[in-house]
Amino acid sequence: DRFFTRPENFRGWLAGSELFQKNDSTGLEELSARGKALLDSSLTRYNNSSVEGPIVVEGYWAGEDPVDRIAFSRVRAILVSQYLENHFHIDSGNIGIVSMKNSPPPGLGHQTWDGICIVIPRKASPSAS
Repeated sequence: DRFFTRPENFRGWLAGSELFQKNDSTGLEELSARGKALLDSSLTRYNNSSVEGPIVVEGYWAGEDPVDRIAFSRVRAILVSQYLENHFHIDSGNIGIVSMKNSPPPGLGHQTWDGICIVIPRKASPSAS
């Protein structure tokens, strides 16, 4: 969607190695304490109004298997969106997720990615009357 891929939108690129850790009992990824702190910092660095408008969490996973890339990038996006929704009390209608496998949209400075990207669309300036 061109609205979300505009270069002027805020994009917070966060590496999976900094956000996630393996749960020893299940073997699945979960947000680490450091990952939660990075998410907090990323969202509050933008500004407080970021929790009032739409937010998209793009999930990326750079594994070899194409099916796993879809599944694990989606799980990462879900984990982050659930955390943001609960921690910042974001209305669930204002946060979306997208499984991007390992391929960011062109022109955003990354050929591939392994982690997440938080996208906060920049509001269009009102036209002068």
